[in-house]
Amino acid sequence: MNTAVSVLIPAYNAENSILPAVWSALNQAFSSFEVLVYVDGATDKTIDFVAAIEDPKLKVFAEGERKGIVHARNRLLEKASGKYIAWLDADDIMLPGRLHAQFDYLENHPDISLLAGWAQLRNTELKTVQLGGFRPFLETLLLFRNPFIQSTIMARNFFAVEGFWFDPEFEYTEDYDMYLRCLQAGKGFGVLQEPVVSYYISSASEADQKQSRYALNSKLVKLMLRTHPFLAEQEALVILSFLRNNNALEKPATATIRRFLTRVKKTLKQEKRYSSGAAAALLYQQFRFVRASRGWFYAGIWLLGKKPALWLLLRKNRPIYR
Repeated sequence: MNTAVSVLIPAYNAENSILPAVWSALNQAFSSFEVLVYVDGATDKTIDFVAAIEDPKLKVFAEGERKGIVHARNRLLEKASGKYIAWLDADDIMLPGRLHAQFDYLENHPDISLLAGWAQLRNTELKTVQLGGFRPFLETLLLFRNPFIQSTIMARNFFAVEGFWFDPEFEYTEDYDMYLRCLQAGKGFGVLQEPVVSYYISSASEADQKQSRYALNSKLVKLMLRTHPFLAEQEALVILSFLRNNNALEKPATATIRRFLTRVKKTLKQEKRYSSGAAAALLYQQFRFVRASRGWFYAGIWLLGKKPALWLLLRKNRPIYR
């Protein structure tokens, strides 16, 4: 592989956002990279706008019939020639210096295969998403939910060679499915602790439409049952609701969630993965559980009663939304 980084941009009807996305990649101050855009059956002017850009680093692929985001991602993986791949969605913007910073990190951390980063947020009152970079914490957090934004990911280009393809069964949760399979295969995860993209947050109506159209809850339940095979489907639904929301818990749900967290801890110990980082990720979920079931006061008292080292580790590594 002569190219250092392949930037992969899947696009559908993105005429209002594709040019800032592509130019944010082409304008990176980095010596060796290519930008691959796959236009998936767009019915607007996306392909016209991208095709008008004259830059030797840019390669554009298109198909007349829309086949979906999973197909688009897999086609880009087939085409990528870089040592590393960097994802960027068509409505996001790569921040200056991203390629250089993530490339250097991966070059200096051979145990990390997939590297995320922080994100600046648009179209929302939240401003940034930050995440600690301690590997055991991240990999345990993945057992509960997807903590990563796909547009921040740079990874070693092992996917096509090792047969890691996005699964159409999990369309629009395909990234989480991929992370879980990579985790199972022993691929290491890390986070570059600085913003690497400006990320577009879907509106509530857009999110609801996507939720309904792609049956996201049922797909997340499938992933949860695969990750935690000791669960029953009804238990997975209860736990999924807890993990995705900050609402107060109804009493019947508390026993289910308590048993789940206890079983996860036991499994981590049995598999000899219960390090201080794993304990911190589990502690974060336990804290959320106490807060949701008994309130902030009891959660604060409970947290203060834990070991100071784990409490400090939790503060350092927990997801932060500002």
